[in-house]
Amino acid sequence: MVTLLQLSDCHLFAEADGKLFDSIPALAPLQAVAADLRQSHPDATLGVLTGDLSQDESAASYAHCMAALSGCDLPFLAIPGNHDDVATMQQAFAQGGSIRLFLGELRLAGWRLLLLDSCDPDGDEGGLLGEERLAELDALLSKDPDTPTQIWLHHPPVGTGSAWFEAKILKDGAALLALLEKHKQVKGVVCGHAHEALDTTLPSGARLVSAPSTCVQFLPKTPTLHITAQPPGYRWHRLDDGGVWETGVTWLQQSWSPALRAMGPEPTPPPSA
Repeated sequence: MVTLLQLSDCHLFAEADGKLFDSIPALAPLQAVAADLRQSHPDATLGVLTGDLSQDESAASYAHCMAALSGCDLPFLAIPGNHDDVATMQQAFAQGGSIRLFLGELRLAGWRLLLLDSCDPDGDEGGLLGEERLAELDALLSKDPDTPTQIWLHHPPVGTGSAWFEAKILKDGAALLALLEKHKQVKGVVCGHAHEALDTTLPSGARLVSAPSTCVQFLPKTPTLHITAQPPGYRWHRLDDGGVWETGVTWLQQSWSPALRAMGPEPTPPPSA
């Protein structure tokens, strides 16, 4: 059995005291998450960062990420999110340290993990695999139909129930879902981006989960963006040779976020009865 720790959506800045939404520190919560995972999961084998490590695409933001996680005694693989710059990530992580940019195939405890870049080449916040990446994924899955498999990417292929988020999911999510119907060995799709701990079943029977943000969470199922006072968190995954996958979320005790606050127009109240 192996234990993987998934961290996501750190949104770090070049400045160590940089704040998301002008009020929420990004680096301090990540440092607290790093301290917690060392204590709570000393048996972990690997950490995976599922995108949006940076908010401003700066080399300094990735340096802060490496420094925050350097004491974990754990290797980390990173995939990009829509706020990341792949070239800057690759250069920053090539300087040494416990993090490296990784896109491709990983085999652990009888499982096959496929780590993908779901970022739209045009820079849109919504993700896009595109025909070429989907064809490559189809070919990879066709070569090994028997090994239990997970697909890891930043953007979820389905909506979260929040109307404002619909434009930010994987644009060709329907094509990915159709692909999963062909390849039943895919037991899980693991994402970031949602800033909440999604856990649902896709039409193919695969389980879709996301990690909460190490910085700030979004209120689920809202017409406009709301942030909450929920604390930072991260997701753990346990995989064994029998094809069993267990996963859950660890939440910190402290929150750096202000109380519930709307980031857009308030929803229109329903008409009185």
